[in-house]
Amino acid sequence: MRQGPGPGFPTITTVERGTRLEVFGTDGQWLRVAASLNSGWVHRDFVSDGPPSIEKPVVKQEIVPARPSVKRTQGGRSGQPVRDAYVGTCDCPYDLMRNGRQCGGKSAYSRPGGRSPQCYF
Repeated sequence: MRQGPGPGFPTITTVERGTRLEVFGTDGQWLRVAASLNSGWVHRDFVSDGPPSIEKPVVKQEIVPARPSVKRTQGGRSGQPVRDAYVGTCDCPYDLMRNGRQCGGKSAYSRPGGRSPQCYF
């Protein structure tokens, strides 16, 4: 925040990002504002009309390996998976979502109506 509308005027204070400003007037690209106990001039490029933008932290996703392969055998036991788990499809409850978690009750096999894939012997 400066004493006058231009870069040649002395700086009064620095306003923290997200501080609410009250605008009293303009002079070209400069705004006459008040914040807390201070008043002065701020360039329009440093002010926004909306709420402050919050930068989201970058979250690294762990890639979870698929479950060990299930060997298909002749006459497999009842309740055994028919195939290996797929990643990114949710046909069977043991398939994996893209985030690495099992599909479970969100799978097509578990939902009534629609497709009914064969998932178990």
